[in-house]
Amino acid sequence: MACCKDAAEFFPQMMKTMRWSEGETVLDFGCGNGNSTCKYILPEVQSRNGKLYGIDRAQNHVDQAKEKYPDGNWICGDFMDESALNGIKFDKIFSMHVLNYFTDLDHIRKGLTRHLDLLKPGGQIGSVILTANTMVFQVCKSVAEKHKELLKNTAMTDWTKFEEGKGEETFTRIFEGAGFAVKDLRLLSGREFTIENLDCFLDHMLSFNPFLNEGSVVDDLKDTLKKEHRKALTDAVGAAEDANSIACKYEIVYVVAEKPEQ
Repeated sequence: MACCKDAAEFFPQMMKTMRWSEGETVLDFGCGNGNSTCKYILPEVQSRNGKLYGIDRAQNHVDQAKEKYPDGNWICGDFMDESALNGIKFDKIFSMHVLNYFTDLDHIRKGLTRHLDLLKPGGQIGSVILTANTMVFQVCKSVAEKHKELLKNTAMTDWTKFEEGKGEETFTRIFEGAGFAVKDLRLLSGREFTIENLDCFLDHMLSFNPFLNEGSVVDDLKDTLKKEHRKALTDAVGAAEDANSIACKYEIVYVVAEKPEQ
């Protein structure tokens, strides 16, 4: 998936850009099963006698991380919940394809404020963010318009919209407006990835909608929504509806930013 591809490309870039000191405390927000975290971030943290944390909302992902990577500290919880991280302050916070799941400007501003609260003075963030121009989000929005109540929280990333030619300016303004000093920010368009297992991808994507995870939502309805997303995605790329893998275009913002010392 694109997240793994981008982690391999951009986590190392971020770490080269950032300042490092001995004994740092580092967080991966949206760590998943810990694979990318431990492949790209953990070695740098361990080489400086630091401590690595990962947080994710999916219990099964956190359980996998705990089993495979005992050197990390894995937490199942909501990043936005003040109690989830027990008052720990971090030198660095990384995230890969996570901030795009904040729904609108008000939501992302609260998210960036939360980052600032968790960072030590001079602390840094490194993030790769999918934009609203990513094909998957455009397809999701078209399906959501048909099922407004059911899908109102699914993969909507309205805060990442921008006027043509003003992408980097727009994102810089958002991060600086939240209180960060932007060190490196790039809009990267025309990227491509292959969804190798479309069923797994759709399950993962729909899991971000809390309404669909409530006990009152019957399996038949979930299956119907999944089928509609499958048809919309395969139609968008000209693939057969029963295709197992499809190639998709996407666009990202790469950002490294810093909390001021004072």
